[in-house]
Amino acid sequence: MGVQNAAISKLKPNEHLRSLNGFSNTTEILVTGLERLTGNTCYRNHTFLKVRNVFARNHSGFFSETGKWCSRCIDPENIDVRELMISSLRGTYCCPIHNLALQSKCPVCFALQHFAWRCPGSRHCMKCGAALWKACEKASFSESAEWRDAQLRELVSFVSDPSSSDVSHDWSKKLRVGLDNLVASQRRRGELYTFREWSWIIEFKQALPLVLPRLENLLRLASIQAVSLTQLIISPEENCSPRLLPLEEMATEHRSRRSRPEDKWILAAEVLRS
Repeated sequence: MGVQNAAISKLKPNEHLRSLNGFSNTTEILVTGLERLTGNTCYRNHTFLKVRNVFARNHSGFFSETGKWCSRCIDPENIDVRELMISSLRGTYCCPIHNLALQSKCPVCFALQHFAWRCPGSRHCMKCGAALWKACEKASFSESAEWRDAQLRELVSFVSDPSSSDVSHDWSKKLRVGLDNLVASQRRRGELYTFREWSWIIEFKQALPLVLPRLENLLRLASIQAVSLTQLIISPEENCSPRLLPLEEMATEHRSRRSRPEDKWILAAEVLRS
């Protein structure tokens, strides 16, 4: 136990919060310790440990570097201050409860509220002490931003669901098999995928044996394949099947169950590419 405590004590200040609900070895140690102390087994559902075999273990590109909050959630009129798991993820924009834009700067001094400064549940700027609930902005985002938020909300729902199982240790292998099958079966890729899409798929496939994917990479693959991020995580092989051909070629070509992506999926792919 002394070795485990030593490992936790070496964390940088801005790493403590993500260690509480992330998917690193430190998170596993903390959750196991809490379960032994309290006899409660629900703590795992407040972390991303269920997808620890999916993403890069150093949390690269997964968590936001700055604290984000919903002004309504931390309003003093609320008896309970809410800190949503989704607000800690990189690239989230909107509170799913109040449909307000998530804030990251003090409304007075405009200082970013870094994890190293701000404690969960804090209602005041850790630099000037101003009230953080004053800024209240109605959410208005692009279609691609809304798509991304929807994917991340679904991911949080998956890891928080007590009935959902951990992603298996061979997940990366299953994804590689799915991509291998996709590449092998895609003889007419020019009509199904753009040149950029196909080039990125090949590049992504070649990098997989070396490192686990980042969140951005899986969001981009999901948008190209016209599936949700959670579907891709749960069944990587099945959701790496080729997209459908145009309707006029239905009689001559074998068709999978998925249609060509709608405009919102194409738009999301373009934004993630930029």
